[in-house]
Amino acid sequence: RIYARALKALWSVVEVRGMAHITGGGLVENAPRMLPEHMQAQIHRGSWQWPEVFTWLQARGNVADSEMLKTFNLGVGMLVMVAPDQLDNALAVLKQHGEAAWPIGMARAVGTDDPAVVLV
Repeated sequence: RIYARALKALWSVVEVRGMAHITGGGLVENAPRMLPEHMQAQIHRGSWQWPEVFTWLQARGNVADSEMLKTFNLGVGMLVMVAPDQLDNALAVLKQHGEAAWPIGMARAVGTDDPAVVLV
């Protein structure tokens, strides 16, 4: 999927602090690409609905949640990081451009030994 038009519109309205296209490697391996050192993405698992195809695939293949999260995008094709006070504007712009968008987490400062992504 190509997000160029929606993202271009988004950049003109809010300060985009990071982006990651979620491809092979899923959320776990792609989210760190948008983070500066010593930052962690906290992703809230219940904040979006997996498309049915992933639920089916997981059940048919007997695939663990952890493997699904590091292999597939699970319906989250792009992560965009914005300041909390710009979230509503960002969601509105993306919706105007035909994108389904929702907040799924936050970034926070962590120590050097902490993982770059945690799923809560």
